[in-house]
Amino acid sequence: AMVASDQFIPQAESNDVTDAADIVTLYAKLVSQVAAQGAQVVVLPEKVVGVAPSYEWDVVTGFQRIATMSHVWLVVGLNQIDRTTKKKTSRWYSTRPAIWSRKYAKHHPIPDLEGDYKPGKQQAIFDAPVGPHRTSCISQVFGTFPDVARELAAEGRRAELLVGNNVLAHVPDLNDFVSGLALLLAPGGVLTMEFPHLGSLLEHNQFDTIYHEHFSYFSFATAERVFAAHGLVLFDVEVLPTHGGSLRIYARHEADPARPVSERVTALRAAEKAQGLH
Repeated sequence: AMVASDQFIPQAESNDVTDAADIVTLYAKLVSQVAAQGAQVVVLPEKVVGVAPSYEWDVVTGFQRIATMSHVWLVVGLNQIDRTTKKKTSRWYSTRPAIWSRKYAKHHPIPDLEGDYKPGKQQAIFDAPVGPHRTSCISQVFGTFPDVARELAAEGRRAELLVGNNVLAHVPDLNDFVSGLALLLAPGGVLTMEFPHLGSLLEHNQFDTIYHEHFSYFSFATAERVFAAHGLVLFDVEVLPTHGGSLRIYARHEADPARPVSERVTALRAAEKAQGLH
């Protein structure tokens, strides 16, 4: 499950521990809601809140309590704010109830926007016991994705489920990234991605959804061609209200016959064609 800040709570830089605690409290309700709907892993957006070193641990333990109460794995992105050097580091925390399993610095700062960040180098791979079964989760900071995917596949660590919500538009080298996804996706596995829909952007003149962190804006037809080039079929799609209109696509290996292409895919293809998208 994904809880997105732009739907509910704007990104904030807290000036003191009280400000940060308010944001933790708001997220506690959201995480509880998606946990009640069956979520086992909840990923909060990167840079939920900026925290100073003096009270960072208070915020971390607040999120830890949320994970414990909701019985979920919780992944949180924070900005650590150094008041002396003004440097910031995007930190991710992965937790299961009562245990912090990993903390690492963001490896690839966004050019121009995060030029003052300190890049991290630590790889993070962890196994998450979720629900009644042990689910292997992989979270690795990577350079060239196909190389990492090949290494993991050679170790037998291919994923039955790959999730990338609001990731694809941020990728500078699409073929590098999607080819890695294809290598990492296990036979019979499902890949799901969510991204802002170009059709909504054009139809509603949503110029304020265009910003420097995005390298691409996708129609369904364009995404379909990108994934097809790497042997992946988009077999289903959801149209969502996020970002004024987003698509959540579902992909499988071309050789997997178990999941036929849905009527929603056919309908969206026709709608985009009528809109002049390709």
